[in-house]
Amino acid sequence: MSQKLRAVHKEVYPGLINDCFFDAATALCLKKAGPQMTEERPLFAQCDWEKCPNSCFSKKHRAAFKLSLDEALAQRSLPKLSKNQRVALDIVIAKYRSALARIGDAD
Repeated sequence: MSQKLRAVHKEVYPGLINDCFFDAATALCLKKAGPQMTEERPLFAQCDWEKCPNSCFSKKHRAAFKLSLDEALAQRSLPKLSKNQRVALDIVIAKYRSALARIGDAD
């Protein structure tokens, strides 16, 4: 079943692991960048795709999430990582696994 875009005034910005239905008033990326930020488009480098109300990911993003998960798992298996690096990778791995579970395995 397809969903209708409720706010047709929003612009859609496709991304690698998520798309952004950009609304500057609610964009977490702009809040992270600081109160002086008045961008008219998303800052994907600051994107918190799990929490931002503008963020959307779907089946088309599955391959990118899977690749990112595989890379994080490979990094996690490297010897000589600090405790902080391992913890950070564990958090990222959990986020990617959660996103993949939310997307599901159906084609």
